[in-house]
Amino acid sequence: MLLGLPTSRFLMSISQFLLLGAWVIYGIEQIAASGIKPGLMWPLRVVENRFGCFFRQREAIIFILIFLLHGIGLLWTSDLPFGLHDLRIKLPLLLLPIVFSTLPALNQKTFNTLLFIYLFALLAASAECIYILFTENITDIRDISTHISHVRLALNFVAGIFFGGYYLFSGKATLSRWQRIVAGLLSGWFLFFLIFMKSPTGIIVFILTTTILFFIYALKIQQTKIRYIIPAVIVLSLIAGVGYLSRIVQEYYSATAIPLEKLEPYTDKNNRYTHDTIHFPGIENGNYIGYYICQEELQQQWEKRSQYSYFGKDAKQQELKVTLIRYLNSKGLRKDASGIAALSDSDIRAIEGGVANYYYISKFNIRGRVYQMLFGLDIYRRDNNPNGSSMLQRREYWKAGFQILRHNLLTGVGTGDLRESFTTYYEQTDSALLPEYRHRAHNQFLSIAIAFGIPGIVLFLFALLYPPVALKAGRSWHFSVLIIIVILSMLTEDTLETQAGVTFTAFLYCLFLWGRRKPAEKSLKTRKNED
Repeated sequence: MLLGLPTSRFLMSISQFLLLGAWVIYGIEQIAASGIKPGLMWPLRVVENRFGCFFRQREAIIFILIFLLHGIGLLWTSDLPFGLHDLRIKLPLLLLPIVFSTLPALNQKTFNTLLFIYLFALLAASAECIYILFTENITDIRDISTHISHVRLALNFVAGIFFGGYYLFSGKATLSRWQRIVAGLLSGWFLFFLIFMKSPTGIIVFILTTTILFFIYALKIQQTKIRYIIPAVIVLSLIAGVGYLSRIVQEYYSATAIPLEKLEPYTDKNNRYTHDTIHFPGIENGNYIGYYICQEELQQQWEKRSQYSYFGKDAKQQELKVTLIRYLNSKGLRKDASGIAALSDSDIRAIEGGVANYYYISKFNIRGRVYQMLFGLDIYRRDNNPNGSSMLQRREYWKAGFQILRHNLLTGVGTGDLRESFTTYYEQTDSALLPEYRHRAHNQFLSIAIAFGIPGIVLFLFALLYPPVALKAGRSWHFSVLIIIVILSMLTEDTLETQAGVTFTAFLYCLFLWGRRKPAEKSLKTRKNED
């Protein structure tokens, strides 16, 4: 499972059933150890042993209420097939608590070994992503994650940063010096790679998790110097980050205004320029998009270098001429024959792939992601069009979600009707979102409330938070890290609506909460003597 979380949906699936098999085998061992001879009643004895132990795990029973809530929600859904599909995805929320709460606790050495396996799985995932980026024609950084979504992979790396950091600094981890060094190097690499991925969600979750963990553990730090150094580093890092972003924004909009009458009227080939600030308004990368455009030269020169029609669509179904003009503008080139001539073959491939700004495909610069958000924000301000920015799209999702919830406060729409309720809302309100961007809430708490109403979200929060509170899991660094990451991700993502998200959450939640605790379990022989 730990190998599969960042690398393989197949391993995520098959490992659940391997764990379930181990759970059954352990029950058989319990029966054999009790002295009961093999017979026809053995299967019943195994069932009695396993589930008898589970039903004494109050916290685990409460946690699986999340799964049972989705099962009950099938009673009033109108889309039963999709509801059953959703229930299948959430199966880890049922199986894993049962398995982990009733198996023997892992010793420290085994636990450390498992966490190192996870860290090396993340290392392998990062190596594969880098290989894909440098060997394939990648026009969107999110495409380097081929096994699970870009956001889910980023959350895994955030967890890896803190798990590796724990082994580097904690005196409680009984590791050799070289193991600590390896853990520290891996943690540092994961931080670099998280920035390299340009995942806004991952970076924000990392920053907020760091801040929250500091305030949780600040009072426990004995060394006065460290107690002051850590917040100073956090504050200085935030100031540096804000300063860097401010500089990027300033450079993006810092174009020199030139009166139209002073702009050069002709190209090098003596064709007339069009300075079009109506069809191509705005500033991008410090240049006016609509200045120095010669459509005639663009068409002629483009179709000499590409099979894509100048008046057609690029690979992302955008107007290719608009993509081309924006790309030339982003490099500070004029939109004419000389501008086309200055483009490399890789630039041509990028434009064909729908990349409208050369910074978008920069491998080691976060500037491109910031520029994407700024351009989307400009479009929204000008045309009230949210399609150019994932942040603005989420705003539309949340707006739709709260409107749907307002009409379904008591029981919600049911387990299977979440998708259909959003589709209906977008159609009825004639949403400005394009069909390919008409998604669900992108907020797990809102999704649960829409599906099951206010009572449902209250039950969900209780089932999620009561077990760690009752078992005092806040004392565990690993669980504290995980629950913070999960809760933060749920604010902007439907974390439990995909296999990768629900497995990441359920597996690590159960491993850290019950995998290191001694279950209150008695053999059949002991219980027989008590009877």
